[in-house]
Amino acid sequence: MEKIMTIQQVMPVNEREYTDRSGQLQKFVSRGLLLSDGVDRMYAELTGEGARRTDLAAGQTCTVQMVCNARRWEDKNHDERYSNDITIIRIGI
Repeated sequence: MEKIMTIQQVMPVNEREYTDRSGQLQKFVSRGLLLSDGVDRMYAELTGEGARRTDLAAGQTCTVQMVCNARRWEDKNHDERYSNDITIIRIGI
């Protein structure tokens, strides 16, 4: 999906290390953005080197290409829960 959105809030960059399948140490980099299209507000995550961008600021209008996935999971009380995960593929300022 591609939409014109306004950035409402830019979260800090988050980095964590992990070991990939070949045993190599890698870094996972992400940053959250709170976006609005004027009607709906959503939290979306930007991953990879794009998360390190320094030109993202609240109030900017941008074109966002994203993927939305519904995820089913079980909480600690064994109740079935659902969440929507939104990942930004490309963002253009």
